[in-house]
Amino acid sequence: MGADVVKIEPPGGDKARNVPPFKGDLPHPEKSLYFLHYNTNKRGITLDIEKPDGRAILLELAQKADLVIES
Repeated sequence: MGADVVKIEPPGGDKARNVPPFKGDLPHPEKSLYFLHYNTNKRGITLDIEKPDGRAILLELAQKADLVIES
């Protein structure tokens, strides 16, 4: 629908990266077809929002966003 979506993942990545099936049947965080399906065309960033630098980046991104969804 034209939205520019930025997915923020914690250090170690989203747990969905470990959900099968995997491309080539080789378990790997970058090959989860489940994760790839639900996150197609999203940009991604890994932030530790528990640390001051990570939280500052999150707040900067949120100021520029039209919408923030937390899950």
